[in-house]
Amino acid sequence: LAGRVVAPGLYEALVADQPNTVHGIPAEVADAWGEPIDDLLALGRAQVIDDGLLERQHLDLGAASATLLEDVSPYTTGHLAWLGSYIDVTAAGALVVVPTRNVVLAHPMLSRQESLAAAHALLLNADRLYDQGPAGISPHLYWWRGGELTILPGSLDGDRVEMRPPLEFVQVLEQLPD
Repeated sequence: LAGRVVAPGLYEALVADQPNTVHGIPAEVADAWGEPIDDLLALGRAQVIDDGLLERQHLDLGAASATLLEDVSPYTTGHLAWLGSYIDVTAAGALVVVPTRNVVLAHPMLSRQESLAAAHALLLNADRLYDQGPAGISPHLYWWRGGELTILPGSLDGDRVEMRPPLEFVQVLEQLPD
């Protein structure tokens, strides 16, 4: 399909939205249009936001909270491009999961303790929602910073979470207040 890898496990695809179906555009078809794929994807993102922002819900995850974006639209995850319109994102960024095509969960990184608690809760929820579906996308946790996503590798053993984040993430986390 015509598109690009956004982060490990996440692929932004160019699609055609027809009255009764949505289908991916093959790369060779998009190439024949003679427009750079980044420009075509930017146009698609603009069309998603032209329909307006999604309703957001505040979720209490115990020791942390998150913002839930949920919609029946197959383009719900496209709203990640406008995450700053939904939550107050600081220079530290935000933690996000995209378990299905209809759900985005996000937590702004404001404090170290709450961010660690949110990482744990988001990973557990992403894994559960991804398995339950429908239309699973990714069970992984991502760091959203400056519009870019970085995977935060982790594994689950029951309710126990083990994370192996990149050094840059750890350094940013250590600079946050407790």
